[in-house]
Amino acid sequence: MNKRENNEMNIINELIEINIPISDWSSGSQFYGNNSFKAKELIHIKIFNDRRAEGFGLTYLLKFSPPENKLIRITATTKSEEQIFILKGGFCDIRGKQIASLGDFSVNVSGKNHGGLVNQETISLVYYRGEPDFVKSFEVIDESGLKRFYNDFK
Repeated sequence: MNKRENNEMNIINELIEINIPISDWSSGSQFYGNNSFKAKELIHIKIFNDRRAEGFGLTYLLKFSPPENKLIRITATTKSEEQIFILKGGFCDIRGKQIASLGDFSVNVSGKNHGGLVNQETISLVYYRGEPDFVKSFEVIDESGLKRFYNDFK
């Protein structure tokens, strides 16, 4: 067996290796607050590198798992530059139309108010130059209610 089969994470001479398939998803509550719906957490993370104390930022995989026929709506303000690369799924607009998907990359500058709607399982690689977002709100929205809301305001 090689060292990758034995350990989830190895740190050798400042090189950090993580075996993604065997490392578990953990609760996203440490960064996103209460994100449960019907006793099931909807946001999970896999931290790759947290060197904020040394001034090097934070990198993790982020997974949104909205319930069937529901959307996750999240709003936040960046505390430091945030970079997001979508690996699976994506974000939608108020009509449910995809506006960001696999392979899309975005940067939110420090202090920016932003948010997103997620209507499918979405996994992104997230990097913060410093501290992660200040999450203002998290909610689960019914798709049919969202469409009625959109129709009322078009």
